[in-house]
Amino acid sequence: MTTPCVVGHSAAATSSSGTVTHRVNGDRGRGILTTLDGIDISDPIIPRGELTNAPVNPDMVQEFRVTTALPRAEYGRNAGAQIEMVTRSGGNEFHGGLYEFFRNTNLDANAFFNNSSGVARELLQQNQFGASLGGPILHNKLFFFFNYEGTRRNQSLSRTSTAFTDLARQGIFRFVKGTVTADGKTFTALSTSLVDSTTGALKSGVSVCATATQTNCIATYNIPEIGKPLAIKVSLPGGYEFEALAVVRWTRDSPQSGADAPPGYGAQFTQISPEARQLVYRYVRNREPLFHDDL
Repeated sequence: MTTPCVVGHSAAATSSSGTVTHRVNGDRGRGILTTLDGIDISDPIIPRGELTNAPVNPDMVQEFRVTTALPRAEYGRNAGAQIEMVTRSGGNEFHGGLYEFFRNTNLDANAFFNNSSGVARELLQQNQFGASLGGPILHNKLFFFFNYEGTRRNQSLSRTSTAFTDLARQGIFRFVKGTVTADGKTFTALSTSLVDSTTGALKSGVSVCATATQTNCIATYNIPEIGKPLAIKVSLPGGYEFEALAVVRWTRDSPQSGADAPPGYGAQFTQISPEARQLVYRYVRNREPLFHDDL
């Protein structure tokens, strides 16, 4: 747009979705009202200028007006731009048109990351076509206008995802305890630089923890499957312990709380002894409140 006081949001303009958010007189992009033949066609959820409830193409538009300042009372509602469109009508002579916008894989360049990874161009076969025709039904009295547009697209997209190793597929995950060194670099968390890209094995010099107390090595953590029953021991402050039966309800297969936090899982008690229930109740009941609202 070259209308004064109208700017496009650059981040949206260069996004992969191809949409542009316009801002008028410093208002938000949602402050735009769009009408077609006097009917509000703005998107009810996100009323931005580029989103409407009615498809619009240039061949069906006869008049187009953008009001950015001092709108009349008939507009109301939105503080930004008022966009008005009027559809075409037929005349005493027949006029029409056909068009086709064609794109395919051979006409497009490959993406930068596809080139760097040796991935072929994504498949694209897009046809955007339409037709319009207007003319008289009764000379000087009744006219018609017809417009149609269609889009056909066959497309593939490249996506980057994590491929689990054979151990990870078995629920056995690796994490760094302390620090490890590979290719002259120090790591405090797992990295693909620690693994041979061909075999999936750890690189030379990266050791695996032999004991539970060893540090500066790669340790493993076995995550049970969701729904698996467990017998667990619960420890409470003060040296209180009890055993209980539980079932796995959720798992975490990547670090969450810190750079070297191991994967984990959460379990729900299914059976605990009456003595353990009394012990848990007393601990929760007698603990010091954390906040005033916690009293």
